[in-house]
Amino acid sequence: MKNNGRMRKARDHVLVSRLAIKTTMGTFMERGRAGRELDLLMRHATGVSKATNVARYTKNLLEADVPNLLIGWHRDVDDIWRKELVQFKPAVYTGSRVTARKTKQFDGFSKETPM
Repeated sequence: MKNNGRMRKARDHVLVSRLAIKTTMGTFMERGRAGRELDLLMRHATGVSKATNVARYTKNLLEADVPNLLIGWHRDVDDIWRKELVQFKPAVYTGSRVTARKTKQFDGFSKETPM
């Protein structure tokens, strides 16, 4: 498993390097496309790197009975939060959920949380 993680990091590093070069040396269209893809990769890496600490901070707040709403973009950030906060049984509202389930999660949160 650790070897797979190293391989993925190595592939990501190569991809990031290629994209960075392409943003400065490619055609107009290639530079734009590479810049957007590099931006998405960096946003993802930033979100994943912060997710565990966000969960720890949130755990402290929840232990003090402070309601929380975490909003994220990437599924693996969501997975980290769910794993770290499992004892609090977090409600999850994602685009891939069935509408009825999303409504149930939203209603449960909005009824328990004063606006």
